Amino acid sequence: MVLNRLRSLLERPLMRIARRIPLTPSMLSWLGLLLAAGAGFCFYQGYRYLLLAGAVLLLFSGCCDALDGVVARLGQPTLLGDFLDHTLDRYADVFVLVGISLSPWCALWVGLLAIVGVLLTSYAGTQAQAVGLGRHYGGLGRGDRLALLVVIPIIQYGLMSRGIFTSLMEWMMIFFAIACNATAVLRFVATWLALRRG
Repeated sequence: MVLNRLRSLLERPLMRIARRIPLTPSMLSWLGLLLAAGAGFCFYQGYRYLLLAGAVLLLFSGCCDALDGVVARLGQPTLLGDFLDHTLDRYADVFVLVGISLSPWCALWVGLLAIVGVLLTSYAGTQAQAVGLGRHYGGLGRGDRLALLVVIPIIQYGLMSRGIFTSLMEWMMIFFAIACNATAVLRFVATWLALRRG
C-alpha cells in the first residue's frame, strides 16, 4: 500500500548498498528467514524486553528482503531465485505471526485470522500472476506489515516501560486480520473481473 509506492525512491540507495554486499540473493533470502524466525521466537517468549529484540531482528530481516531482489537484478535474476524468495517470505510471515499468536500478547483466534489473511493475500496476488494478469499489489502489502511489526512492539515496550499496560500488539493483529482478509478479497475480485473482461 504505502511502502510499495516508496520502492522507486529507495531503489537508488539500495543499489549502492547492494553493490557492496558480498552475499548472493539466495543467501540474503535465507538470512532474512532466520532473522524472522528469531523475531517470532522473541515475540513468543512474551517478555517486555524481547519486544525490542524482535523488532530489531525484523528490521534486519526486512533489509535482507529488500536487498535480495536488488542484488539479483545487479547480476542475473533467475526463476529459481524468485521462487525461493517468495517461498521463504511466506515462511518468514508464518514464523513471526505464529510467534505472536502463541504469545501472551495476542489471543490465539485473532492470530489465526491474521495468519489466514496474510497467506490468502499473498496467494491472491501470485495467483493473478499465474493466470497471466501480472502480480497484484493492491491493499495491505508485506512492506506495510513489516513496518508495523517493527514499530508497534517498540511503542508497546516504551509504554510498558512507563507503567502503561496496553494491548497494542493484539490490536495490530486485529488490524492484520481485518485488513489482510479484505485485501485478499479485493485482489480476488479484481482478478475475477479482469478475467471476465478478457
